[in-house]
Amino acid sequence: MEEIRIYREQLRRLKEIFMRTNKARQEAELARQKAEDELQHLRGLAFEKHLPEREELLAAVSRLQGELDLQEKSTAVRTTHILWSF
Repeated sequence: MEEIRIYREQLRRLKEIFMRTNKARQEAELARQKAEDELQHLRGLAFEKHLPEREELLAAVSRLQGELDLQEKSTAVRTTHILWSF
């Protein structure tokens, strides 16, 4: 009976971890989508208006896209690490 209780407790903990991880992943995905939408909007404005600082904006956009990609990879690594720690 003790073994069953231990397994149930482990299952409960894993479910909690999964829920937290899933929520964090969804929030990160929403933030990524918002950033991507803003990126597309700014790119459109830059090309429509033929802004003189277009190159600066494109460089900033590229830099932000790289940071976003790194953040996504970091989130994925943390998620995997949390799940494998049990």
